[in-house]
Amino acid sequence: MSSATPPLGPYAIGERVGASVWLAEDTRHGRPVAIKLLTKQLPKDAAKRDALIRDIRLAAALFHTFIVPISDITPVGDNLLMVMDVIDGQPIARKVTGAPLERAEFFRIAYQLAHAVKYLHVKNILHGNIAGDSVLVTSDGQVRLCGLNVANLLRREHSSTGYQQKGADPRAVSYMAPEQIASQSIDERTDIFSIGTVLYEAATGRLPFGGATAGDIARTVVEGQPVSPKAANPNIDNVVLSVLGNCLFKDPFKRYDGTKALTAAIEKADP
Repeated sequence: MSSATPPLGPYAIGERVGASVWLAEDTRHGRPVAIKLLTKQLPKDAAKRDALIRDIRLAAALFHTFIVPISDITPVGDNLLMVMDVIDGQPIARKVTGAPLERAEFFRIAYQLAHAVKYLHVKNILHGNIAGDSVLVTSDGQVRLCGLNVANLLRREHSSTGYQQKGADPRAVSYMAPEQIASQSIDERTDIFSIGTVLYEAATGRLPFGGATAGDIARTVVEGQPVSPKAANPNIDNVVLSVLGNCLFKDPFKRYDGTKALTAAIEKADP
C-alpha cells in the first residue's frame, strides 16, 4: 500500500511489510504501529460479531518477552485489525541467507524461540504458522515471534487448513509439518517440526526440503528426507544435529513430545 491508501479508522496506512501486515501511524498519538488485517468479513449479526471480537481479544492477550507485543484488537467497518508494536528487526530467513549462525548464536535464538512457543502452548494456542518470516531477530539478538492470526488464535479443532490456504506458496510450504500438508490432526509437535525447520535454516543457511514448485516441496516434506545438515554445513555441531533430528521426524510421535522437552534439550546443550 502507498501513502495514498485510505486510512483504517485512526490508522494512517504506510508500507506493506508482510502478506497482511502494514506499517502505520496511530494518528491519535502520533505513534508508529504495525497493523495486521485479521479478517475483512466480520459477522453482520451484532451478537456474533461482538462474541468473535471478544474471543480474539481474550486469546490475543499475550505478554511474553519473545513475542511481538499486541496492543489492540479493533474493528474498523467489516475489518478486524491486530495492532502491534513495530519491531526493529529482520526475519531470521533474511538474517541467515546462505550464512549459518555460529553455535552460540544458534542456541541463543533456539532458546528464545522455543520459550515463546512454549508460552503459547501453555495458553492452549497452537501457532501452526512458524516460519523464517515469522521469527524476527533484533540487532541485539532478541527473538520476537509473530505470525498469529484468526486461525491459530481461535483454533477450535486440532486440524489445519494451512496447506489448502497456502499450498501455492513455496516459502510457506517449506516450513509446514507433514501432517499439516496432509490435512491430518495437528498438535504441539506440529509446531516442533516447524521450529526444527527454522533452526535447520539457522544452522545451515538453507531450508531442509527443496523442490522446483510448492507441490514438489510438499511431496519431499511428506515422503522424502531433508538434505544432510553436514552436507550443507560441514562445521555443524553434533549437538545441533541432535536437536534438529529430534524436531524433524516425519512421525510426530518420534519428535520431542512438546516444547518443554525441546527447551530442556537446548538448555542441556548450551547452559
